[in-house]
Amino acid sequence: MWDCLSPEARALIQTGGNINTPLELAIQNQIDRFTLAMDVFDRVLRLKVAGAHARGKPRNPQTACRNCADEHGVDQPEAANWKWPFGGEPLPRGRD
Repeated sequence: MWDCLSPEARALIQTGGNINTPLELAIQNQIDRFTLAMDVFDRVLRLKVAGAHARGKPRNPQTACRNCADEHGVDQPEAANWKWPFGGEPLPRGRD
């Protein structure tokens, strides 16, 4: 049965036809803002003391975004439309 299907069709059948959203792909590749924030808590000694409570804050919205994408097939509007809140200006370059 599988021999007549293309590799792409086989992959869709095996995954239940799921197509990942941009945020889901970022989460899987651990480059989303939630994973990056949790990584900071793990690596910065002063923040490591804050422990699981502080580290859990980004985990909850990450899980909610993933669940929404699984259920509805799109990213949450808050996640899809999110912009860096500190302006889009590039950082000033150091003196060369």
